[in-house]
Amino acid sequence: MNIAMGLLQQDDVYLLQLRNGKKQAGGLNLIGCFGGKIEPGETALQAACREVTEESSYAPTTQQAELLGEVNVNSDWKDQTITVHATVYLFQVPPQTKVTAHEGELVTMSLGEIRRSLDKFTPGTRACFEQLVKE
Repeated sequence: MNIAMGLLQQDDVYLLQLRNGKKQAGGLNLIGCFGGKIEPGETALQAACREVTEESSYAPTTQQAELLGEVNVNSDWKDQTITVHATVYLFQVPPQTKVTAHEGELVTMSLGEIRRSLDKFTPGTRACFEQLVKE
């Protein structure tokens, strides 16, 4: 499955979502980036912007995106293990912008807090911080 992930950073914290909603969405009770499947005819960048907009109150444009890279992981989807290929984009959220999560619960964490809590993250988000975020 090909997905796009949008990693939101505001100042020195990352804005993530605790996936406490529908089980079939995958990653139940884990923390993850905003993101999801790339639709037919959509680029990974377009999908990342759409997914961030659908899952949060923040609506980034494609011009705001910084490509972090790609990760491949095994994850769960509808109670099955699947291989996921994720293209990950970073979006810098302006300092005074208030962001809320439309799906799940908004979680804000520093990079240090994230590194100490990787076992609480979805496989894709964990791989993103282990392989792509180099601060």
